[in-house]
Amino acid sequence: RRSSDLAIGEVNTRFNLTGDELKSLSTQFAKFSKLNGTSVSGSIDKVSKAIAAFGMDAEEASGFLDDLNVVGQNTGVNVDTLAEQVARNAASFKEFGMTAGDAANFLGECDKNGLDATSAVTGLRTAMKKSAESGRSMNDTLADFSSLMKSNASDADKQAAAYELFGSR
Repeated sequence: RRSSDLAIGEVNTRFNLTGDELKSLSTQFAKFSKLNGTSVSGSIDKVSKAIAAFGMDAEEASGFLDDLNVVGQNTGVNVDTLAEQVARNAASFKEFGMTAGDAANFLGECDKNGLDATSAVTGLRTAMKKSAESGRSMNDTLADFSSLMKSNASDADKQAAAYELFGSR
């Protein structure tokens, strides 16, 4: 079967869409899989699981596909791998106040920089706890950390700050 026909059946099953919405999202999945060299049904499966894990609806699938494409192109990380990691860690990312797109971007950057996703999520949990204990928002804490990482501080100071915020792993 052609990838667009396969996409229509899978999108209908996974997202319960019909009519123009079904055709539009199916076409986007077919293009997504061709662009990224992934199987249509595999991508639909992985993306639908990530969307469900974040409590998103079918209308938000298109935007998430765009997010995955951008992150994949910017980081070189396989989009199916990203979608799987987003789904697997959705509870933590939602607790951090992140969207599925934010999560994909975070995971892509971790992978691009040689960081294990599981360790990174564990580190974020540690940072969230420390942020709460200090009475600061997670966004403020991460913004300060990001500023330090972009500064002219020494590598030793940056590493010490990372250990302090995220833990030694």
